[in-house]
Amino acid sequence: GFYPSLMSPIRNTHESGKIQIIETLAEMNYKEAIPSLTSLLKTDDHYVFKKTLGSLQKLGAKQLAEPLSERLRDPKISAFILFDITRIIEEQELTESKDALLAQLATHDRNHNNDKTILLSTLVVLAELDSSVENTIINDFENFFTYYDTLQSSNQEKWIGAYLEACAR
Repeated sequence: GFYPSLMSPIRNTHESGKIQIIETLAEMNYKEAIPSLTSLLKTDDHYVFKKTLGSLQKLGAKQLAEPLSERLRDPKISAFILFDITRIIEEQELTESKDALLAQLATHDRNHNNDKTILLSTLVVLAELDSSVENTIINDFENFFTYYDTLQSSNQEKWIGAYLEACAR
């Protein structure tokens, strides 16, 4: 019928057509598209990722913790996609994503220009829901000082500021 042929272009590499299909599926409230759309969260294209995530939210997708956690396990995740993921984790209070957030924080090269301090603020939100997260943030802060002197001074200041801000919440 009509819907299966509609889903085929999602695999199309032409981004503008893909975006239009993603948005149209949400506008049509076509919930059967949730599994196909969820698989698109693996993209490295920030715009496609953001549009897909927005469409999944419009469709009321509830099982986002695992695919978002899977993305967080990618050490090369872009700061833009990371920001979108942390926003959803906070909004939906996805405490089941805490381990993936912590792994991303632990493996992040803090001398790299991509600013991932957003991880700390998301973890603080989750700490309000799960007290074990607070201890993990403190342990990460202590670990931070084992390699603090290897960071560029601007990155030292940025991360210390992020920890202080996180603790002040």
